[in-house]
Amino acid sequence: MSALTTANVVGLGTAAVAALGADQVEALSTAAFGKLGSAQVGALSTASVAVLTAAEVASQIGSLKPAQIAVLGVDAISGLTTAQITALSTATVAALSTAQIVGGLTSTQVGVLSSGQVAALSAAQAKVLTTDEMSALTTANVVGLGTAAVAALSSDQVAALSSADILHMGTQQVLALTPASIPVLTAAEIPGLGSAILSALSTDQFAAITVDAIQGLTSAEVRSLSTKEVAAFTTDQLNVLTTTAIAGFTTTQTGAFTNAQILGMTSQQQTNIFAG
Repeated sequence: MSALTTANVVGLGTAAVAALGADQVEALSTAAFGKLGSAQVGALSTASVAVLTAAEVASQIGSLKPAQIAVLGVDAISGLTTAQITALSTATVAALSTAQIVGGLTSTQVGVLSSGQVAALSAAQAKVLTTDEMSALTTANVVGLGTAAVAALSSDQVAALSSADILHMGTQQVLALTPASIPVLTAAEIPGLGSAILSALSTDQFAAITVDAIQGLTSAEVRSLSTKEVAAFTTDQLNVLTTTAIAGFTTTQTGAFTNAQILGMTSQQQTNIFAG
C-alpha cells in the first residue's frame, strides 16, 4: 500500500477501501489519506480507523461517521482543533466513548461545544467530565445538559459551575440534582432559584440545603414551600431563618411542623412562627 501513488489511492472504489486491513491503511502516507474522498473515508472499517494518526484524523474529521469516531484513539481526539470540535454532529458527540472524553477531550475543546452538542451527552459521558471541563462550559452549555446528565453529576462537578450556570438551569435540571449535590449550592444560589423551583424540590433535596444557603430565603419563598418541605426543615435550618423569612409561614405550613421541629425551636422562634 505504501507503494501506491496518491492518484492510485484516490482511484480505489469504496468496496476496495472497505476491504482494506488495518495494516494496509496504516501503511498509507498522511498525504495520500488526506486525498481520499468522503465516501471512501466513510467506507473504512472501524478496525482501520482505529490506527489512524492524529494528523490523518484531523484531515478527514468531516468525513468520518459517528461509529468510526467512536474508535479513535485519545491522541486523535485531543488533536482536533476547536473549529473541528464545533463542526462535530450531535450524533458524533454522543458516540464518543468515556475513555475518549477522559483521555482525549481538553477543557478548551469542551468550552467550545455548542448547547446542542452538550445536550447530546449521555449520563455516562457527563459523569466523567473533569471539574476544569465543567468550569469551561458556558452557561448556554449548562442549560443544554439533559436531566439524565445532570443527575449523573457529582457534587464536585456541580461546585465547579458558576452561580450564573446554576441560576439559569431549568426547573427539571435542578430537580435532577442529587441530594448529595445540593450542599454545594451557595447562599446566593439557593434563594436565587426562586419560589417555583424551591417549592418543587424533593424533601431530601430540601433537607440537604446548608444553613448558610438557606438563611437567605425570603418570606415569599418560605410561603411557597410545600408542607412536605416544611416538615423536612432541620433544626439547624430553622434556627438561621431571619425574622422576615419566618413571617412568611402560613397557618397551613405551621401545621406541618413536627414535634421534634417545634421542640428544637427557640421560644422566640415559636412566638414568631405561631403568632403569625
